[in-house]
Amino acid sequence: MKVSEMWKDNDGIITKKYDDGKVYEGQMKDGKKHGKGKMVYVEDAKHYAGEVYEGEWKDDKRDGTGKHTYASGSVYVGEYKDDKKHGKGTYTWASGSVYD
Repeated sequence: MKVSEMWKDNDGIITKKYDDGKVYEGQMKDGKKHGKGKMVYVEDAKHYAGEVYEGEWKDDKRDGTGKHTYASGSVYVGEYKDDKKHGKGTYTWASGSVYD
């Protein structure tokens, strides 16, 4: 995964645009996503096209609490560990059905 652009604003927030179209905006540590951040997966991204993850990161992986909005309109809000859903969370389908 190559990076086409990367810049930092006055508050220390990194914006990183990848060659496949994904955009990350948030905190980083040692060149990895770490802390709070948001990843937007654009339509031409290989995985997760049209989706958004906002939440905590650790060593380039989703870790902690976060919200993943799927292209279908469904939403998962809950805990992640090592880039996988782990622990408590709520999944709400676009139809309005909820799994807690």
